[in-house]
Amino acid sequence: MDLKKYITKKKPYQYILYTVIIVVGILLDQWTKALATEYLSGVSTVPVIEGFAHLTYHTNHGIAFGMLQGAGWLFNTVTLTVIPLLVLYVYLAPIGSTFKEVAVTMIISGGIGNSIDRLSLGYVVDFIDFSRIGFNAIFNVADSFVTVGAFMLIGALLLELIKETKNVKNNLHNESSDAEGK
Repeated sequence: MDLKKYITKKKPYQYILYTVIIVVGILLDQWTKALATEYLSGVSTVPVIEGFAHLTYHTNHGIAFGMLQGAGWLFNTVTLTVIPLLVLYVYLAPIGSTFKEVAVTMIISGGIGNSIDRLSLGYVVDFIDFSRIGFNAIFNVADSFVTVGAFMLIGALLLELIKETKNVKNNLHNESSDAEGK
């Protein structure tokens, strides 16, 4: 099997952009978690905007936003399997647009950031708290990267689907117009 037909050579700036997003995302995540551990551990909560946004130190033994407590090991196994595949996909495969590749790169960055915690600490440090407005979860920068990246990717895929649907409708309309004209 010839794998070369499945590998796309990207522009140099794309490789740089994707690498910067991954590295900066991981560094930002780990730095903010270190700050949260140092300054928030042992403190009940620190209001940023009273009644809206707080900083609250929390150890999360589950997955994003505190779901599936105790299943972090499962999520880490999945992450450590999927992340290398996503990296290969972004750097080598023809995804189709830089926007989608940036979205997947953000997911990679967040996945690595939380995996570092799970592997080194056995839990993930969370500290961004919007629970006072009914969003019952505490999360971190890595979770934000994964969530924003996922929404970007879903949005891009939906736009492609809408565009493709319009193209199919136009082609069907053109074919029926051509058939009527004969």
